[in-house]
Amino acid sequence: MSAPLRLPAAPVQARLWRARATPATPLALEARLSGPLRADVLQAAFAAVRARQEILRTTFAEHRDAVVQVVHPTRGARWLAPGEAGAAAHTLLGDLSRGPLVLAGLDAAHTLRLIAHPAVADYRSLELLAEEILAAYAAQLGVAEEPALEPVEFADVCIWIEQQLGELLTEPAGPDAPTAGLTSAP
Repeated sequence: MSAPLRLPAAPVQARLWRARATPATPLALEARLSGPLRADVLQAAFAAVRARQEILRTTFAEHRDAVVQVVHPTRGARWLAPGEAGAAAHTLLGDLSRGPLVLAGLDAAHTLRLIAHPAVADYRSLELLAEEILAAYAAQLGVAEEPALEPVEFADVCIWIEQQLGELLTEPAGPDAPTAGLTSAP
């Protein structure tokens, strides 16, 4: 088994890490599924998506005075057992250093439930994740072709942000800094 990969965290992820004593509100998305359903195949589709998307296998740590993403080879987002996907499922989210930071499951009413820590997802990301899981599910059932998707590496985005913002991320803002006078985002 290979060792976890350590990559730079995005600025918002680093802020959430530093504020981890205050629990972040989990994000949730529900999608009601209709028709015959094979829960085992849906779970396998989720596992295939988890293997492809690094952010679903990510936790966070401090390394050399910087917050980093720790991408694990296998562990990560968790499929909830029957009965766990109810209203209290968000209580099963792990902390930023241990995970899991994404949960998925199917409740008794055939509702796909996705729950994520805001350090690894936003609402649009959860919508895309649901679409990808359902596309993989259809492909595994043989009713659609397997999507031709490349592995998703969110760390590439974080590296790009760091390169673009460079010194703005590390230097304290002085009176002449581009961000001077800004107290919050609009």
